[in-house]
Amino acid sequence: VVAILELTVENDQGGTVTFPPGEFTFAGGDVPANLDNAPFDVEVAENRVRIEDSAVRAGEESTLSISASDLSGEGVTAFDLSVEFPDGVSPRGDNPASIAPEEASSESFTIRSNFDGGTRTLSVAAISEGGDELKGTGNIVDVGLSGVDTGGEFDIAFNGSGTRFEDSNGPIGATLIDGTLTVEGNADPTASNDDVTTNE
Repeated sequence: VVAILELTVENDQGGTVTFPPGEFTFAGGDVPANLDNAPFDVEVAENRVRIEDSAVRAGEESTLSISASDLSGEGVTAFDLSVEFPDGVSPRGDNPASIAPEEASSESFTIRSNFDGGTRTLSVAAISEGGDELKGTGNIVDVGLSGVDTGGEFDIAFNGSGTRFEDSNGPIGATLIDGTLTVEGNADPTASNDDVTTNE
């Protein structure tokens, strides 16, 4: 019997995972599983890609920044990002993502992005047309956001299966860190001419 365990790593520290002594029983059956002799290592990539936390007033358009740790020397010439948005928060425009004008980016990168309203997922693909590499530390992508009418905290998360960075030899590892958009207050109501009544 092969068991696939799904674990969540809650910090950026690697190490060895071991199970306590004893027997575990598979759900829905009487087959015991002895896991106490099955240690395995968790390795955390040194490259960190982060959705930066941000705050905005309700109703105002804003920018969501995605940053990276020092990419100098990593040889990154292409990357894909997949970001999931909660209901109420949406990227702005048909091609909402752009290469950030910080040191970490290169002018030779071409970027394409598309937001799927059904799955609430933003897909970003970027490639260096001239072979230049991402370098330095800081923002690599800016995403324009439409105004959010209701105040609150909204979690914005990477979809790990659709996010990767590549050098000339293929994918390289990266630790993905999700972020939060804080919307302060509620949008001011607006009135149309039809909503206004006058006393004559």
